[in-house]
Amino acid sequence: MRTYERGVEDETLACGTGAVAAACALAEWGLAKLPIAFWTRSGRKLEIRARKVSEGLYDDVWLGGEARLVVRGVIN
Repeated sequence: MRTYERGVEDETLACGTGAVAAACALAEWGLAKLPIAFWTRSGRKLEIRARKVSEGLYDDVWLGGEARLVVRGVIN
């Protein structure tokens, strides 16, 4: 999966929101079944699971993957 983010104005290494949207779209179009795993450009795996409910909506959506603290700060 590859994502381009506004504000960054470039391709990003991973995007959880994009992964969830892509997984639900693929499931909706019948191209894949949930749960789905994506390998991002960073080489990390994002796993998405969700449950389709009435009216074509998705519920109980989970996104799993590695998390890292990249900055710590204090606002006064």
